[in-house]
Amino acid sequence: MDTITFKVDKDLAKAMEKVMKPLYATKTEFIREAIRKHINDLETENSVRELMKLKGSLKKNITDADLRRTREEVSEQLLKEYGLKKNNRTNIIKS
Repeated sequence: MDTITFKVDKDLAKAMEKVMKPLYATKTEFIREAIRKHINDLETENSVRELMKLKGSLKKNITDADLRRTREEVSEQLLKEYGLKKNNRTNIIKS
């Protein structure tokens, strides 16, 4: 474990001691938990920010025909990849 030393002003130290007493046995435990929570909050904010960038990025309306065509293309790629093919009744058989 790394050791980090820092100073805080008296008012902050008093406020910390006041709120930590019922839940945390030591200042170190309180500070570790506060840092973990802050890191988690920042990661969540960054994730939300990234998602918001994507919101509305797809302006094209996708039709059923588009979806069908995409499914067919993916199916053909997978059939090739696994050495399979369709017969006339659309059953999948080994090549």
